[in-house]
Amino acid sequence: MIKIFTFLFTFLIMGTLNAQIVTVVGSSLPEDVDGDYTLSEIINGRPSYTNLGGWSPGEFRIQWSGTRWELIPIPAPNEIVFYNDLDTPTPPASSLAPWTGDSGSDSGGVFSGDGTTTTVVGLTDFEAINKELYVSPNPSSKYITVSGLEIKEHFIVYDYLGTEILQGTISDNEIIDIQNLARGLYFFKSKSGNTIKFMKD
Repeated sequence: MIKIFTFLFTFLIMGTLNAQIVTVVGSSLPEDVDGDYTLSEIINGRPSYTNLGGWSPGEFRIQWSGTRWELIPIPAPNEIVFYNDLDTPTPPASSLAPWTGDSGSDSGGVFSGDGTTTTVVGLTDFEAINKELYVSPNPSSKYITVSGLEIKEHFIVYDYLGTEILQGTISDNEIIDIQNLARGLYFFKSKSGNTIKFMKD
């Protein structure tokens, strides 16, 4: 059985439930970069956001590179306009961590909107909350068993975008059928606030 620590971001479950827009204003490249970025596709396991305006042919994208968040021009994906090193499930809001230019001196402006992450809780906080919660097997293609629950609890399963997929009540070591879920990353959240992630094969 693999012990699963809670995903480091409470906001994934609570704040990205309809994450659609990231707004950029006040950057050092306002004619090119500023504007609304809409949810477009999953890249490197996280949502990306696209803006159709500015630079010719006019498309910029905010995406997870695998190690950091980057705002890049689509015609030149190796050119990074702005970046943010914070590891969050959606692009971090500027109030959480500032965005900087590739040279380190340009201002990334203000990143905000319902598509941004605005709260991060530290690992020690999560360890205290989820000290005894486990999921197995993980990854799984048919079912998961959650152990470490002290009482029968209501639960919700969310996908990586925060969309509610399943709900019900569960006791310790009961099975949850996940056969009908698409492959990918999911989050099990109990009513008491414990959250664990699991993969569907």
